[in-house]
Amino acid sequence: NSRTFQWRPTPSKHNTPTTSKPEENMSLNRYTGGMDDLFDEFTNFPMAMPGMQKVWTPEVDITETEKQISLDMNAPGFQKGDINIDVQGQALVIKGKHSMKEREDKGTFHRKERRTQSFERRFTLPEYADVDKIKARMEHGVLHMDLPKKSGAKQHSKHVAIQ
Repeated sequence: NSRTFQWRPTPSKHNTPTTSKPEENMSLNRYTGGMDDLFDEFTNFPMAMPGMQKVWTPEVDITETEKQISLDMNAPGFQKGDINIDVQGQALVIKGKHSMKEREDKGTFHRKERRTQSFERRFTLPEYADVDKIKARMEHGVLHMDLPKKSGAKQHSKHVAIQ
């Protein structure tokens, strides 16, 4: 029994929280995330204005089972040494950067679109994620991460009646 869901990124320089309480920032993240998505679509448009750097955000699938959370991120062209994974408080931070190597026989370029590429993704981890047991591996341009759940940890679920 598995379910797939979308995690909203934690606040970044583009969507800074107005309060230190995460539960009060949830709606803020939802609204500013939509604006970030719109901006990302514009800058990823193939005919973006000349000289404008395209913003690239790797696609992520996150699934959860009773025992773990799994994250699969597309990172074509990246090697495991190009990616750094850190846990900062309750945030999972994944950063990547790689550069295209210059060819010895440069010749004349008729088109040069490949260049340095970087990204940063942040995800809020649930309290029941066991950060000490996270495992990651790269396979065919995909970063696979397994985040086990703490033993005995239960998700808090409660129905709220409308008055």
